[in-house]
Amino acid sequence: MSRTDERWTALRFCLVLIAWVACILGWVSILSFDIADAPSTTVWPNPVPAHNLLGSIGAWFAFQAF
Repeated sequence: MSRTDERWTALRFCLVLIAWVACILGWVSILSFDIADAPSTTVWPNPVPAHNLLGSIGAWFAFQAF
């Protein structure tokens, strides 16, 4: 196996690993969705800190996904 092939294999592995981590974090944020977390306007004041397991970033992602 040439050095270039090894680099492409390592790059592909890193990209697959990043994709898996992004999928897992996405699922965690969606499964811990709470309608009261910001940016939702159904409850005022919004809870601080957010109830989502990934915090306010996870709450924003889950809100956008729904």
